[in-house]
Amino acid sequence: MRDRLVPYRLSSVFCAHELLYPHGWPGGYTMEGRAAELVYLAHRQLFPVDLAPEQRTYIIYTSRPGTRARGATNQDDVIAEVQQGIKRHKRREQLKIWSDGTHSVRVMTVALDTTQHKTHKTRQRVVPAADAVLPLTQFSEQVEEAIEWWKQARVVVGTHGGALANLVWLPADDQTAVVEICPTGKPSVSWWSLAAGMRVHYWQILVSNTTHETPLEVPLGALRETLEAVQEHLSS
Repeated sequence: MRDRLVPYRLSSVFCAHELLYPHGWPGGYTMEGRAAELVYLAHRQLFPVDLAPEQRTYIIYTSRPGTRARGATNQDDVIAEVQQGIKRHKRREQLKIWSDGTHSVRVMTVALDTTQHKTHKTRQRVVPAADAVLPLTQFSEQVEEAIEWWKQARVVVGTHGGALANLVWLPADDQTAVVEICPTGKPSVSWWSLAAGMRVHYWQILVSNTTHETPLEVPLGALRETLEAVQEHLSS
């Protein structure tokens, strides 16, 4: 066994066909196995029965403007690549863009027969002052909107960020897939842990020469290859 132990070094890159991850990741934070299991059990209390795969009609892309930290500078190309994959495999899902800006919640719908993006504001979200309280009704509406979107998702694609906390609303089985685009060129386990707890299949695309505080350019070749792997999984 000792000859199979690998010392951890921050500068090292490890490749494996399968990763078993029972404890905290060195140098980072993640959800421990028991906590992930509790998330799954809580999901089952809220949603005893998830939508069947054929009823999941969304492929969600979580948008971050290219000027923001971890925002995709080539976001239009990323959206077009996802859209082309939908057309290439004649998938029936609709591509939906989840965009949570600083001051408003925006919804962008991409039609499958055009590359034009139609945008409309659905709700203005007021950022409260330090001594203000966000109205409960407004907060509840946003949570309900998130649940309605994400419980219908078959695939989620997005850069590393808080929007992926909505994975808790996904159908909790292996017929749902998540693709996370991560900066720094190193694996991130925050949302992978949540996805593992939710029983969904998960892929990462690592982008080098970036930080958590800078925009990034999504490698389209890697994105296309990953989406093909997702398609193969969902078709098996």
